[in-house]
Amino acid sequence: MSDRIGDLLKGAIDLHCHSGPSVMPRSLNHVEAIKEGEAAGLRAILFKDHYYSVTPVAALLDEIIVNYQVDRDRIYLTGLSMGGYGTWTLAAAYPEKFAAIAPICGGGWPEDAARLKDLPIWVFHGAKDEAVPLERSEEMVKAVEDAGGKVKFTVYLDAEHDSWTATYGNPELYEWLLAQKRRRRQ
Repeated sequence: MSDRIGDLLKGAIDLHCHSGPSVMPRSLNHVEAIKEGEAAGLRAILFKDHYYSVTPVAALLDEIIVNYQVDRDRIYLTGLSMGGYGTWTLAAAYPEKFAAIAPICGGGWPEDAARLKDLPIWVFHGAKDEAVPLERSEEMVKAVEDAGGKVKFTVYLDAEHDSWTATYGNPELYEWLLAQKRRRRQ
């Protein structure tokens, strides 16, 4: 692995760590913080009163695409919990990069729905999740559908926060992902 990819990977890992770098003042509400971050060219996720940029993850992806044989039309994005939030946020910031997304027990910003409406999306969540309430996924599904998108949505009625074991253990997810190709914008 090149030093550059290692540096980018460290930045991407910081996205998920509770002690990762705060990129926006905590005194701002999330709407103000997003607007300020967008003005600075950043996309961010709110977690426990800290904001994390998805920019290092996008830079890591770009570095991998340049240095390895990657089918640019078959890049899929998935993540769970905080990574579910990251999936929504990264896809909204860079929808042109992905063939499909599968956020698991996460949430996002409904204001991003118009940027996501053309992506194939399959959302997963446990109905009994107390760590990330089911409502976070429901809000995003509704927002994308209201924007004209189509979303598959699976709710595991008996699952708590761990909805990823059933999701990643389901061969249908992989069949669905592999059936998706990136749609090139005009």
